[in-house]
Amino acid sequence: MKEKEEKNQIPKEYQDLVIERMEKGKANPKRLLNWDEVSKTL
Repeated sequence: MKEKEEKNQIPKEYQDLVIERMEKGKANPKRLLNWDEVSKTL
């Protein structure tokens, strides 16, 4: 079980990156894109 847990762990660097992006989004919500609009361009 421990081996499986280690496989599923997200590296600290990625966690920090996501937290940083979330903080930026909270600080300035206008910088975020609307997914419904963006998905139409894909």
